[in-house]
Amino acid sequence: MRNLRNLKTILLFITIFLIAFISKYQYIDTRDICVDEPFTIFMAQNNWLDILKLPISGEPNPPLFILLLHFWMKIFGNDVEVIRSLPLIFNALTAGVIFLVGKHLRNSWTGIIASLVFIYSTLHFYFGMETRAYSMLSFGTSLSLLSYLKLIANDHYQHRKKWTFILIASNFLILYSHYFGLFMIGTQFLLSFMFWKDKKLFWTLIKSLVITGILFLPMVIVFYEHFIHFTGGTVLSPPKNKDYLYLLRDFTNNNHTLNWMTYILLSSLICGIVLFKLKIVKLDKTVGFIFLWWLIPYFAMFAISFKMPMFYARYLLFTSIGFYLSLVYLIFKSFHFKLINIFVGFLMVILFYRSLEINSKQFFYREVKNAVEKVKELQNKNDNSLVLIHPHWAFIGFSYYYDKEIFQSLDSCEAHLNKADILPIYGWKGVKRHLQKTNKEYDHIIYYQDGSLFIDPENSIYHKILQEHQQTDSVFYPECFTVTAFKESSKQ
Repeated sequence: MRNLRNLKTILLFITIFLIAFISKYQYIDTRDICVDEPFTIFMAQNNWLDILKLPISGEPNPPLFILLLHFWMKIFGNDVEVIRSLPLIFNALTAGVIFLVGKHLRNSWTGIIASLVFIYSTLHFYFGMETRAYSMLSFGTSLSLLSYLKLIANDHYQHRKKWTFILIASNFLILYSHYFGLFMIGTQFLLSFMFWKDKKLFWTLIKSLVITGILFLPMVIVFYEHFIHFTGGTVLSPPKNKDYLYLLRDFTNNNHTLNWMTYILLSSLICGIVLFKLKIVKLDKTVGFIFLWWLIPYFAMFAISFKMPMFYARYLLFTSIGFYLSLVYLIFKSFHFKLINIFVGFLMVILFYRSLEINSKQFFYREVKNAVEKVKELQNKNDNSLVLIHPHWAFIGFSYYYDKEIFQSLDSCEAHLNKADILPIYGWKGVKRHLQKTNKEYDHIIYYQDGSLFIDPENSIYHKILQEHQQTDSVFYPECFTVTAFKESSKQ
């Protein structure tokens, strides 16, 4: 009988994993490699020793995801579908672990509903396929929650030993995914005091955190340097007082779904109070534990953001794991009866599914490929043309779609672009230096702007070009690309 139950759990885990993976994989290449993705992919082309040294040289995140991506690309290549499959695997695994947590908390239906809510979250649909460490951080968070719950529920020495190891491993994954994972570790430390009376369990939890701290020691100095840099200012602004609610809206896809979820939650609480008074339902500290699992890091990051802004959807993504689970568990606990739970559960899934925005433009939408294709078209049309890329760092994303071979030339990517008369620039002085160095004259200039009006608000480079050239073409590509063609004023 036990083997049959285990087989059923394994089959459900695999089914949920496949639902998560397949439902998202079909959209894996429907948006361009953009924002921070090109930098991650570019850095992953380093050898593995250099990748381990990246945090020392300025990489703002721990190196584990880039290291995994390095070996992934070595085996499978660097096409969009291949690259994004790695974070998608972590995302699908997270859905499976959420099922296991829900099953542990109450029953299989709790896990199924919580995992489906996660799968149809717009935030996780977007960031679950982004070539960054966020899906890996979410996976580590879900696995640490599962192992933590297994530890506090099991007194058997061998099982406790196994889940202690998994807890340490998942916490290692959290810390080496993103520095904001420290908020999750801090939360675990605080929650450990809920089990103060069970000395053996308490010290097991504390020891696991101490070992986690020791494993993080190689990154402590690097983290300190990044922390000092972070306190010096970021591009983010301090949150407004109601932003903590607005992010919950993002967790539930939109205001409409958030309102419905609020009504369902209030109804379940009223029902739960009635059933408690009738002594049908008992108080359960697990509800408080699961809520605190996401509530502590969520509000800690909100409070700190008034001094050091970090209250941002992608940074808070890992807290949504506990949010979804606590929501489903509390509703199922309060309604109590299985048929009602299944009905309400599928109502929640339908609400999330109907409000899901695939490739939502509320996050980042970049038509990099179309902008680069326009540059190629203008180059073919206009002989003897110079392409200017501004800001300078935009050449990495540009080269991915311009020429994969150039992109893969890690140490000489910019030099290869220069040979093709493509010049990434910091400012107009760079153009002057290039012209003097090459002693070349160009009949046409193609100006590729990657949101550079944020960096160059007066559009000074555009006006510098316009002083000696005549504009012949200009196309804007959402969300922030402008490709403009010029020819010398004397060339009529």
